[in-house]
Amino acid sequence: RVVIGVIGPGGMGSNHVNLLAARSDVSIAYVCDVDRDRLSNAAKVVQNKTGKSPKAVSDMRRVFDDKDVDAVFIATPDHWHAPASIL
Repeated sequence: RVVIGVIGPGGMGSNHVNLLAARSDVSIAYVCDVDRDRLSNAAKVVQNKTGKSPKAVSDMRRVFDDKDVDAVFIATPDHWHAPASIL
């Protein structure tokens, strides 16, 4: 299983969460957003589809610091792509 984090589960990011949560070869360990409603909704989707609750965080650095995470989906607004990639 690939352990991932989804950063920015809003518009396109919510599509990523839905599709990834349905895969048997992916484990969504984190969802990350500064908007509490989006964060809560994304965590609920993962919980409902997988039976496991991801860590719901508002600071993307927590996702990057976790050495168990294999990959991240950066689905933030365009102007946050570069800062997130640099981190």
